[in-house]
Amino acid sequence: SEALISAIFEVTQIGLCVTDEQGCFVRVNAAYCELYDSSAAEMLGQHFTSVLSPEHHERAIRLHQGLFAGDPLIETEGEWHLHTKKGHTIDVTYTTGILSQQNGQCFRVTTLTDITKRKHLELERHRLFNLSLDMQSIIGFDISFKEINAAWEQTLGWTKAELMGRSPMDLVHPKDRQASFKVIHEL
Repeated sequence: SEALISAIFEVTQIGLCVTDEQGCFVRVNAAYCELYDSSAAEMLGQHFTSVLSPEHHERAIRLHQGLFAGDPLIETEGEWHLHTKKGHTIDVTYTTGILSQQNGQCFRVTTLTDITKRKHLELERHRLFNLSLDMQSIIGFDISFKEINAAWEQTLGWTKAELMGRSPMDLVHPKDRQASFKVIHEL
């Protein structure tokens, strides 16, 4: 029912907006407004580029026009940096697609999810991992290196390419391998 769809639209924590073929907002939810530090009243009827930084306008318009033209090469998901009215920069993932009505009218539906905290944590992990003087690695369940930091190359003298995909067990003395496997399997 219309009431149920409206309730879902408003209760979700994902930013949702609907624009017409001309690019004007016809509906935005509270989460979408919050991402831009704006209200629905400020957005409705405005062109969607009104909330984007000028450097994104050309790409965003190309995407919008390509979607309505049915261009199969147009990206329908990705990441953007948004600038809020308060001057904050946030990272979001987006998805977008065309919703066709029975009366022939078409709308673009876009979702935005704030990933700023996740990006910050990824950057911190990257810094801790890659700037450490200690040898750190990520090892998969198949007991092979998935990622190593520069300390491995500096300490062992092998390149990252030579180590990636190999088992760390290749670096363990043959007499110590059985005990090492036992410890790994207990994890």
